[in-house]
Amino acid sequence: MEFSKEEMMEIMAVFKAESEEHLKTLNQKFAELSANPSNPAAIEVLHRTSHSMKGAARMLGLAPIEEIGMLLEDGFKAAKEGKPVLTQDNLSAVQSAIGGMEKLIDQLASTGSVEGFDVSAILQKLQAFK
Repeated sequence: MEFSKEEMMEIMAVFKAESEEHLKTLNQKFAELSANPSNPAAIEVLHRTSHSMKGAARMLGLAPIEEIGMLLEDGFKAAKEGKPVLTQDNLSAVQSAIGGMEKLIDQLASTGSVEGFDVSAILQKLQAFK
């Protein structure tokens, strides 16, 4: 389904409002995880919240946000399973990805477009996080 720019901006305003709580949770739990990378409660919440962001983005056809959410979800799933994915480089990539999602959502809400936003750098960094 293809949306006009105006429709996309309206959809993104609603998505932005709804995603603010998810982004707040991601940032708070990421801070907890950074302080203690073996914090299973933080990992669980980060996994579920990433999954929710991915699903909401998928329903709206927001592929860049969906892709970031999917890689975050996969990484936190691996962390839940005890795989050693919580390296300093990966934590840095996660922090960049959360910030990137925030910027991308802001851009989509204000312009209705992802034009000029380079999501590939975020995705590239997250490849090792799984």
